Amino acid sequence: MTASDPPSLRALAQGADHIDAHAIESDLELEVFLAGLFAYNPAWVTFLYRVRVVFLGLLGQRTGLPARWTDSRVPMKPGERLSFFTVEDAGRDFWIAQGREAHLTARLAVVQEPGQRRTYRYRLVTVVHLHNLTGRIYLRMILPFHHRIVTLMLRHAATFVGKPA
Repeated sequence: MTASDPPSLRALAQGADHIDAHAIESDLELEVFLAGLFAYNPAWVTFLYRVRVVFLGLLGQRTGLPARWTDSRVPMKPGERLSFFTVEDAGRDFWIAQGREAHLTARLAVVQEPGQRRTYRYRLVTVVHLHNLTGRIYLRMILPFHHRIVTLMLRHAATFVGKPA
């Protein structure tokens, strides 16, 4: 976390079991960048979500596949939904959403800062609070995939043009 993070993000990070951040630079405005982030949905990621449903089922957790986001407008108001996330807070230069399941609560934050080579630097921060042993097992299993997917989502978002497919 940095001093420039929104106070709501700094508060959410307290007591977290896992925090990571990835960054990329882009000339796109925040809402377009977010659209590109959530428009990233190759077949292999959908396959991993299907594996996730089976894996969590074996651990006794019921879950489903996230709804594919196909809207052209990114929800920016608290309470609005985007896939399995609910917007908690958003502003001119940040967006924070929560996904909650029985085994964990994950928050995804995108923070826009001045860039060095491009107009903006975007940091995608993931904050996870685990609720039980299933959450601990699940987090250990998905972290390598999480880092790779987030990196690819950021690359897709940084150069996004158009609407989600």
